[in-house]
Amino acid sequence: LAKAYSLKKEVEGVIFCAKKVAILQPRRKYNVQVHLIRAFGLQRNLISAKGAFDAVKNEVKGPTLAIYESMMHAYGHCGNPDGSISVLSELEERMGFTPNCFTMTHIVDAYGINGQYEKAYAVFENIMERGMLPDVHAYNSMIRA
Repeated sequence: LAKAYSLKKEVEGVIFCAKKVAILQPRRKYNVQVHLIRAFGLQRNLISAKGAFDAVKNEVKGPTLAIYESMMHAYGHCGNPDGSISVLSELEERMGFTPNCFTMTHIVDAYGINGQYEKAYAVFENIMERGMLPDVHAYNSMIRA
């Protein structure tokens, strides 16, 4: 339900789900947080997306990979694709994560959404240079760019 609300850019619906989940299923809270960040991004509300992202980062359990990917997505939709790169750098430093094709595709999307086709293609090439085989999502992102 939270995902459906986020796709429709209805932050209030995602927040409603977050409150219910926090009471009934506290372990699923991070799933709802992913959709909240995504909904703020689709609304081009970077300040709220960043606030939701920072709130999760400061919790004891810490953020999941999906939280970081949602923030990359939000930066792209808010017109700041370079912000996606900074989130990826933080992900690598904080969690010791080596980017995979799916994560890199978020950056291709971010540049493509903002009309920076050369940078989108450079990231796409970087996927292959790292020895990753681009998947259908990566190719679709390049087509959209």
